[in-house]
Amino acid sequence: MNNFKKGYAPVNYDPSSVSGTAVSLSNQNCTVSTTSTLATTNNSVWATEGRIAGKWYWEVKLDRGDCQWLCVTMETSSNSSLSWDNYLIGYRTNGGMTYTNGTATITDYPVAEVGDIIGIALDMENKTVQYYLNGVKINVTGGITEAIKAYPGIWSSQAGISTITTTTTNFGAEPFVYPIPEGFLPYDVSKYSKLSLLLENEESAQLSLTHQLGDNNHFNWSCQDELICTIDDQGRLTAISEGRTYVIVQHKYSDYEDVIFVKVVGIGEARSYRLAIHLLTRESEKLHYDDERDVTWTSLDPNVAIIDSTGRVTGLSSGLALIQAECSGEAETIYVRVNE
Repeated sequence: MNNFKKGYAPVNYDPSSVSGTAVSLSNQNCTVSTTSTLATTNNSVWATEGRIAGKWYWEVKLDRGDCQWLCVTMETSSNSSLSWDNYLIGYRTNGGMTYTNGTATITDYPVAEVGDIIGIALDMENKTVQYYLNGVKINVTGGITEAIKAYPGIWSSQAGISTITTTTTNFGAEPFVYPIPEGFLPYDVSKYSKLSLLLENEESAQLSLTHQLGDNNHFNWSCQDELICTIDDQGRLTAISEGRTYVIVQHKYSDYEDVIFVKVVGIGEARSYRLAIHLLTRESEKLHYDDERDVTWTSLDPNVAIIDSTGRVTGLSSGLALIQAECSGEAETIYVRVNE
């Protein structure tokens, strides 16, 4: 698995997931048109990426027509396929029904008009989905308690009715029309960064928000794909298998949130293209910062390497550590690799 794309591709709808003849994609696969005269109950399309953790938000604009289901589907421990009958919850734009766990239910909720914005908030921590119409929460919610991974989707199901419905989804590549719900991130995280923390399989790294590791207790830590990396409640990240993922950190008492991207490669592969200071245990090197009078030095993994107030770093045990130099509110980091 060495053929990684540069950075993270924007999220859109996956042409290979299209089922049926009533669905067409345009606008970089973010606009979905459905023709109801061609539709049966299995015309659908899903997003290119699913989510196994975190809280995510996206918006859908109704451009034309009045009949599409805006849905979330899932993978479960017993069923990993994505299909229209696996929907956990769906909002039909022309009103009158929700669709939850395979059952359509007549409901009383606002009907979307052309130009309206439907917001969708997927909470994989509490396993719920919440819908909004023009920024106002509406009584369309659903539980996804069995979900291992959830995907946004579009479904058209009114066969025999002559209508074309078109919607455009903003997963977060563009600014949202309405404020994102507190504690949620844009579903599309490609805009955040193309720079990744690089780990070898089975390697660990310590993450932090400040130079005081104890401050990590004030944050919730989660990894988007726990098949690639896991992270504990202190921000200790461990690589499990090759691939790309990202860590989500959210402050417990405010709306602060951030992500850091992670790339995992095979054992031994990172040494060919990750620049680091190479030390043996008990060996030391001196680091330099232009304004040494005001710099604060911190090892983000003092079990692997330590650094004193003069910038001298010493290897303690085999592993990889980030050394941080903080000065006048700005911080820079450098890798240190320690071998026995």
